[in-house]
Amino acid sequence: MRTRYKAFLAALTVVLIIMSACTDKTKSDEEQSSVADSSIGSTIIAASSLASSSKLEEDDTHKTTPTPFPEEWTETDDIAAINIAINDAAYENSISDIGDRLEDDVSVGSVMCVGIECLEVRFSTDATLFYYVLAFDELDNMNEKAVVVRNAKAKRDSSEQAEEHDSDRHYKVSEVFEPFPEHISRDDVENIAFSDAGLDITKPMFKQLEGSVGINTDSNLCPTYFEIKFSTKEHTFKYKIDAATGEILEKNIE
Repeated sequence: MRTRYKAFLAALTVVLIIMSACTDKTKSDEEQSSVADSSIGSTIIAASSLASSSKLEEDDTHKTTPTPFPEEWTETDDIAAINIAINDAAYENSISDIGDRLEDDVSVGSVMCVGIECLEVRFSTDATLFYYVLAFDELDNMNEKAVVVRNAKAKRDSSEQAEEHDSDRHYKVSEVFEPFPEHISRDDVENIAFSDAGLDITKPMFKQLEGSVGINTDSNLCPTYFEIKFSTKEHTFKYKIDAATGEILEKNIE
């Protein structure tokens, strides 16, 4: 009996040792898993912080800093910036009657943007707030090449006004705004060139042309000419057409 009892105790001891070892292993695995989870969590937070930081830095590159007038500034530069901005807004947003819809106050400020001297223009219509930044050195071109930033935002209500700064110069739209000269449309350019090339503009063009039609211009806002290129089965045509009169200035047939 005593021998059996000793054997039972020995077996029980072995079982307890095994159970204790399994418990320790489980705790160890849980601790390692907890450490791993904690490490993953830190990585996600770090990645999120880095992404937020990158976004902030990206946004900062588009911020403007108010500055004194450019050294060669005159009031004429403000007026040029106003006219480029308003005419560009009309073109980009297809507002043919923008002159009738503008509110009378427009403000201009001097700023630095992406390291260059610029003028900041704010104006509004009955439904939209417009914000423009234009490169000071490009104003003489009187076209969209001067535009560094363009932004249009729908008004929350009709009384909402464009943001202003204490240093802004204010002008009356009715006194300074001039629509850019009218010019022929791209449809006009096509009709002039197609007719001269002997194509029938009353019939579908895809049956008479090979490939696409390319039209270029020196300015979308105030073009002096248009260039058009197209091909038929027999020839390739190139035209340069006066934007104001529609006169064919140059023609080449290959």
